Amino acid sequence: MKPIYFITVILILIISSISEAQISGKYGPIYANQIRNLWKDNNSGVISSPGGILSPNTLSRLGNDGVSKCMLFYKWNITDDLIPDGSTINSARLKMQGSYGNSTSYIWGFFSNIEMDLTNPGLTVLWDRCFETSRAIGTVDSDNNYYIDITFTSGSQFCNAISSSLSSNYFTLGVGERRMLLNQLYWNINNQVTLEINFTYPPVNTTVDQKLSTNVSTGTVGRWETNLFQLYNAPHLFIFSVGKIEILKASQEIISGEKYNNWNSLPDVINHHIFDITPTTTRFTSNLLSTHTGITIRNELIDAPSQNFGSIQFKDPWL
Repeated sequence: MKPIYFITVILILIISSISEAQISGKYGPIYANQIRNLWKDNNSGVISSPGGILSPNTLSRLGNDGVSKCMLFYKWNITDDLIPDGSTINSARLKMQGSYGNSTSYIWGFFSNIEMDLTNPGLTVLWDRCFETSRAIGTVDSDNNYYIDITFTSGSQFCNAISSSLSSNYFTLGVGERRMLLNQLYWNINNQVTLEINFTYPPVNTTVDQKLSTNVSTGTVGRWETNLFQLYNAPHLFIFSVGKIEILKASQEIISGEKYNNWNSLPDVINHHIFDITPTTTRFTSNLLSTHTGITIRNELIDAPSQNFGSIQFKDPWL
C-alpha cells in the first residue's frame, strides 16, 4: 500500500470518529389503518358502531350519551420496513380533534394498550381491555376546542407499549373518557387521528465473508479497530451500528491459487473498503479469483516488433 493512501485512510477514520452517529428514523404522522367505535349499554352489551371498520374520513362518539358508553380504537400497522424490531422509541406524538356533542367541557381522555387486531375481534374482550390497569399507558386533557396534541417521551408507558408491539407489526390504541362511567358527557371525534413516532434503529447483524471462486469461505478478513486491522476468520458475524462506517480489508495473500478481486461484486477493486452501515446491511463478501502465471509484458515498436526496450509503470488500483 502506498503511504499516501494510508494517510488518507487515517484522515477518514479521524473524521468519521467525530461525526459518527446512530441513525434516527421517523414514522408518520399517519392515520390509523383500522378504526372501531364501540358502544355499550345495559341491555345489548358491546356493539360496534354502524360500518364496523371505519375510515379516517368519519366521525365517532366518545363518552356517555345517556344511552350508551362509547370508546374508540385505533390500529396502526408498523412493519419491520417502517420500524424494525428492537428499535428504540424516542418519542410518540398523538393528535386528535373533537367537536361538541352535548358538553362544552374539555375531554378527559385515557389511553390503553390493546394488543388486538381490529378486523374481527371479540368486542367484549376489546372493551374490557381498556379498563385493565396493566394496559393503562397515559391520560390527556384536551384544550377548550376539544383538540388533543400530546407527545410522549422515551421511557414513558406509551412509548414502551409501542416498543413491545413492534414484534406484532402493529400497535392498537384504546381511547376512553375518564368520566364516561359516571356522567352523561360525550363528544364527536374526527377519526383523522395521527400518530408520529421518532425512533433509533437497532444494531444490525452483519456477516463478513471471503470466498474462493468455488463459493468456499477461506482465509481471514480485517476490520479496522482503533488503530489497526484486527483479523477474523471468514466468515465472521459482527454487530454493526446503523449510521456508522466500517472499514474492512480482504486478504492480500494468494489462497489456493486465488487472490482478492472485489467486495460484494462492486465494480471497483478497492481492498481496504469503507462501507456505510444501513438498516439493511447484512453481508459483505470479499471475492477471490484465480491468478495467472507465465505472463510477459513488454514494449514493442510497431515498425520493429522484435525490439524490446523502455520501461513500464503500474498504477496502484486502490488509489
